[in-house]
Amino acid sequence: MPTFSLIVAAYNRGPYMEQCLDSLVGQTYKDIEIIVVDDASTDGTLDVIRSYAHDDERIHVIAKQHNEGAHLARKDGCAASTGDYIIFVDGDDALEITTCELMAPYVVSHDVDIVRFGRIVTGLTERDQAFATSLEYMYNRQSDELFDRQISMAMFSDQPQRLTYCVIDSVFKGDVIRNAFDQMPRERLGRLEDAYESFVIADVAKSLLALPECRFLHYHFGRGVSGMSQLTADSFDKDQKEIYGIVKSVYQYAQTRSDFIQQRANWFKTDALRIVGNQWEERVAGDEHESALQCIEDTWGTVDACSIALSPLLGRAQELCRLGLIPKPDDSYYHWRHMVSNVESVRNNEAVSARFAELEAFDSTIESYREHMENQRRLASEAAAEAVERRRLLKTGSAAKRIVDSILPESSRLRQAIRGFLTPFRL
Repeated sequence: MPTFSLIVAAYNRGPYMEQCLDSLVGQTYKDIEIIVVDDASTDGTLDVIRSYAHDDERIHVIAKQHNEGAHLARKDGCAASTGDYIIFVDGDDALEITTCELMAPYVVSHDVDIVRFGRIVTGLTERDQAFATSLEYMYNRQSDELFDRQISMAMFSDQPQRLTYCVIDSVFKGDVIRNAFDQMPRERLGRLEDAYESFVIADVAKSLLALPECRFLHYHFGRGVSGMSQLTADSFDKDQKEIYGIVKSVYQYAQTRSDFIQQRANWFKTDALRIVGNQWEERVAGDEHESALQCIEDTWGTVDACSIALSPLLGRAQELCRLGLIPKPDDSYYHWRHMVSNVESVRNNEAVSARFAELEAFDSTIESYREHMENQRRLASEAAAEAVERRRLLKTGSAAKRIVDSILPESSRLRQAIRGFLTPFRL
């Protein structure tokens, strides 16, 4: 029985598969098995996997006839594993070749269920790379040793140093992770499937250690479903429906557990909505925001759609108030205001009424700025008019001005000529 089982879920990862497998077969610690689950790839990924398996008997290939998603690929790989410890790897990522050698003595001597390690994040595009630093910080957060409920709290609650929910940056004790996956139903899961897996694992695990300084995972942000590339309304609709399905799966699992776990499920729904909202705001083109928001409402309901639409609007309102600015006609404030107007029929709902009250306060502040600026402009105009009047030789309303106006009309060339001689005074 090997010390480590490295389980790879791969679907159409042809361009990256060699890099991934090179990092696994090249491990300096040799007591490993590599289980690669090809999820019915159509791009030659399976050919690459089989060529590596031909040259290395430690590689075991599970070739699926039908695409079933990453979750079932991991579940099947887990069931086939025999290692004392398990590491999950995505087919478009890679591990440092010293990962197993350095982790082996540590996991054996500490005897914990989960040891998390750090990652190096590389963006696929320039826009993806701009997020790499913040992502590395998020993924590589420090943590004390955690036990029992502390593990779920660390991943599924609001904490300043919350641990991310993912399964590709940890060494798991084999029996614990096989037991966790046995409890997961055999059903296809879509986007955010690792959140569901982490939810179950965090519930059954008894101990966790974090070693974020050991950056063994080479994570490529922008490959696969991650990244900041633009989404069409249709592709966004598919993603948000899949995330909704994950929330339902989490709730189904939580129903069989304690009140504490059900509370974590409620928190997860809120976080899933945050993710959907961020994707809607940042990755969907502005002219498709309205149709994409309708998709959210159809899936999640009006209250949740309204909550999502309020977030960028309140964010822009806060920025305007902080800077003391009035939004111009083309300001994004009005774009987001229009989005909210489409779903604000629930403004009296308890879940969003407080946020509408916050918005109304911002609206009032912005309107106060507008009135203040209009008063400033009016006062400035009146002051300018008074200054002009003070310079006039012929005061407005005087008999002398009436006589001059009758003899030399305002538009006459002679009056213009005289005015030029008398500058800076005015007739």
